[in-house]
Amino acid sequence: MTNGWKKAKLGEITSFAPGYSFSTGLQGRSTGAFPFIKVSDMNAPGSERVISTAANWVDSEDLHTLRAKTWPVGTVIFPKVGAALLTEKRRILGVEASFDNNVLGLVAGPRVLPDFLYALMCQISLGQYAQRGAVPSINHGHVRQIDVLVPPLAEQRRIVDLIGGLDNLRACQSDEHSSIQRLLNSVREEGFRRLWREAPKIRLNDFLDEVKRPVEVDAGITYDQIGIRSHGRGIFTKDAIAGGALGSKKVYWVEPGDLAINIVFAWEGAVAVVPPHLTGFCASHRFPTYRRNDGGPIDYVRHLLLSQLGLRELSVASPGGAGRNRTLNRKRLAAVDVPYADLGRQQELTEALNSLEQSLEAATAETEALRSFRMSLLRELLSGLHDVPESYDAIVMDA
Repeated sequence: MTNGWKKAKLGEITSFAPGYSFSTGLQGRSTGAFPFIKVSDMNAPGSERVISTAANWVDSEDLHTLRAKTWPVGTVIFPKVGAALLTEKRRILGVEASFDNNVLGLVAGPRVLPDFLYALMCQISLGQYAQRGAVPSINHGHVRQIDVLVPPLAEQRRIVDLIGGLDNLRACQSDEHSSIQRLLNSVREEGFRRLWREAPKIRLNDFLDEVKRPVEVDAGITYDQIGIRSHGRGIFTKDAIAGGALGSKKVYWVEPGDLAINIVFAWEGAVAVVPPHLTGFCASHRFPTYRRNDGGPIDYVRHLLLSQLGLRELSVASPGGAGRNRTLNRKRLAAVDVPYADLGRQQELTEALNSLEQSLEAATAETEALRSFRMSLLRELLSGLHDVPESYDAIVMDA
C-alpha cells in the first residue's frame, strides 16, 4: 500500500442517511421544495450518476408530517432491499433531497470527498453483503463494517478528476450514440412512409418465401442454436445442446442471409437477418426463416418490418393478450400488402440504413470499450498500489 493510504471501515468515514416511509396520500405531486426519491427514479434519463429530480416532490410541512429530513448534496444513495439491491445502482444527490425507506444513503465525513465516496461505492458489490432469504436486504450494520482503503484528500481529488474526465468523454459518446440512433430512426420512418405513399403494394409472400431446412437430429452430437432479441437488436447464440436433449423437438438449419423472426415476440420487433459468421446454427420452429425470390436486398424487408408501419402489421398479425407472449400468425403476415419499390430504390434505402447501423454499432463498441477501461482504471486507482503523481496537478492547472 502506498504512503498515506489508510484502512478504514465505511462506518468510520461516513454517516448513514436513512430513508423514510412515504405515505401514499403525499405522493403524486410534481412540484415542491425537495424531491422525494424512490428506487424507480434512479432509472430516469439524466439520472445515471447525479440525481436531482424525482416523480414525487414534498415541502417542509410534508417532511414534518412524515417525520423525515433531507440529506445534503453529495450524499451517495443506493437501493437496500429486493431485486433492486442486486442491480448495484449508485447515485449521488445533486440537490438537497429525501428518499423512501427502500433506499439507504451515505454522507461523506471529513476524511473523504463525496465524489470519491461515490467512486468507492461503485466498486463495492453490496449484493455479497446482503442478508440471505426470499428478499435480499442490507442495513446500516452490514454497510458500516465493510473494509475500504482511503487515500489522502489530495490523492482523492486526483482520482476523482481522472475518472471525471473519462465520465465527460462517456457523456459525449452517449450523446453521439443517441444522435445516430435518432437519425437512423428518422431515416427509416421517413423512407418507408414515403414508400407506403408512393410505391405500388404487393403481398409480402409475392417476393418473400419461407424456407425450411429440417435437421436430422443425431443424439450423439451437439447443436448450436440462435435466438432473436426484441426491438431489432439482432441475433444471439445460445449454449450448445446435445441432440439427445432435443428429443422430438423440431429444429431447422439457418443460413447467413436468412431473415429470421421470433414468432412469440415478432410484434415487439424480434426480427433479424442471420449474419455471415453464423454458419452451422439451427433454430426451433419458433424461428421461421425467409428468403427473397426476386434478388432484392433481404435487409430491406427487415427494415420495413422494424419501421412503425411494419411493426403495426406484425402486431395485427400477432393476436392474443397473454402478456408479451403473442404468437405470430404467419399466414396473416404473408398476406400483408407492403410497398414494393423498384429494386434500385430498395437498395438505395437499405444501404443508407445499413450504413447508419454500422455507425451505431461502432459507437456502441467505443462506449463499451471506454466503460471497460474506466472500470479497470478505477479498480487500479482504488487498490492502494498506485499513486497519481503530484505533477498531475500542474498538468490540470495548465490545461
